[in-house]
Amino acid sequence: MKSLVDALALADVTVNTGATKSDLATPYVICSAPGGGQEEENLKGTGIYRHDAEVIVASQLDDVTDMATHRARVASVFDTFRDSAITTSLSDAVDDFHVYDVDFMDSPMEEEERKVTNTLSMEIVCCASDII
Repeated sequence: MKSLVDALALADVTVNTGATKSDLATPYVICSAPGGGQEEENLKGTGIYRHDAEVIVASQLDDVTDMATHRARVASVFDTFRDSAITTSLSDAVDDFHVYDVDFMDSPMEEEERKVTNTLSMEIVCCASDII
């Protein structure tokens, strides 16, 4: 996921992996799989799993124009994942990895002390190697 966001070349945005966000300077994007590898096989014996993943986009709002910049950044990042070719893009990003399907869930924007975040949650159906 990080490689897809890196390819956007967002100005002045740090792209991180993992779930830590409390000490990061804004603006940032976090790509994480908060399930911690505890997922069960989708169908026993197939090697196909459902993994939870999320992409968080955060910005600091110091003046009115910052909200427009944040919304544009969110649209750019989220549209990358909502692309019709996302299964191919994610499969190609990692050797010996195949994505079959991605389901999306948006969360409402959150604001805390002038920092806003938008989160795109995903359930990714995938396997460790291309078994098609």
